[in-house]
Amino acid sequence: MPKLTNSYTHLGSSDACKIAYGSNRFGHTNEDQRLSLVNNTVGEGGFFGSQKALTRGDVLEPALAEWTLSELQRLSESEIKVIDNNKADLHDKYKIASSCDLKLFLSEPIDVKCPVSDNIITMSGVVPVEIKTDGYNKGEPHKDHEAQNRHQMICLDAQFGIITKLGPNLEMNMYPYERDKEWDADYLELVADFWRRVEEDDPYPIANDNNYIADLNTLDKADELQYATEQLMHFKAQKMNFDRQYEEIENTIKDVLRKMECDQGIIGPYTLKLAKIQRKATPERVVPAKPAGEPYERLTIKINKEETIQ
Repeated sequence: MPKLTNSYTHLGSSDACKIAYGSNRFGHTNEDQRLSLVNNTVGEGGFFGSQKALTRGDVLEPALAEWTLSELQRLSESEIKVIDNNKADLHDKYKIASSCDLKLFLSEPIDVKCPVSDNIITMSGVVPVEIKTDGYNKGEPHKDHEAQNRHQMICLDAQFGIITKLGPNLEMNMYPYERDKEWDADYLELVADFWRRVEEDDPYPIANDNNYIADLNTLDKADELQYATEQLMHFKAQKMNFDRQYEEIENTIKDVLRKMECDQGIIGPYTLKLAKIQRKATPERVVPAKPAGEPYERLTIKINKEETIQ
C-alpha cells in the first residue's frame, strides 16, 4: 500500500515499533525517527530491508488481499464489505495515522483461528488488515508487524485486526488480533512523549541494547541451527579440556628442567628448551604506550634432525 500519511504531522503505523519498543528489527530507533523530523530528513536513507523484499510485497499484496477476503467470506453468510482505503486514517488527538493495505467491515461475527496458537478470536465491525510477505519466518508475524496492526486499530477505532502473511513454502495464513487497552495506553503515552521530544528537540536517552529475544525455533532450518549450536558447545568443552591438559603437561616438563637447573635438555628424539621472554616497552603510536611486562617462560619442542620417531 502506498504511503498516504505525512510523517511531519502524524506518526505512521510503519513507525509504530520504533516508538513502542525503542527500535524496529532493522535497528532503526525512536531517536532516529525523532531526528528525521527535527532535521527534515524523513525518507532519506532508503528502505531498511532488501529492495527485492519490498518489490515482492508490492507485487503480491493485491493477490493476498483477495485471498484474505475470500477466506473470510467463506466463514460468513453475509457479504463482507471492502472499505475504501485511498485516504489515510488520521487520529488528530494523538497525531497518529495509518495507510491500511486492506480495510473490511464484517456485519456479522466471524471466528478467525490463529494458525500457531489455535486461539480463536470472534471479530466483527471494522477490521484493518496488514499484508506481509516473509520467506524466512514460518511463525507468527514480527512484533514490528503486530505493533503496526495495533496502531491501525487505534486509528480506526477498531476492536480487531488481521495480519495476513505469506510465509515459507508459499504458505498463506491469517493471524487475528484483538484490541489491547493496556498496550494502547502504554503506546499512546510513548507517542505523546515522542511528539514532545520533537517539538522541544529533546533527544531520547542512549538506549540499552535491544533486549528482544527472537524465537529461532520457527525458522525452517531450526534443526540445523540447534545441531550447529550443540556442536559448537561440544567443541568448546573439548577445547577447554585440551587447553587444561596442555597446560598441565607443559608445567610438568618445565618443572623437570627447573629441577635439573638447565634451560635445555634432550629426551628421545626431542630437544626441550626453556627460554625467558622479556616483553619490551612500546612507544605510543595510535594506541597508548604499554609498559614493559613481567618476564615469562616459553617452552618450545622440536624434533631433532638426527633422530626419528619409531
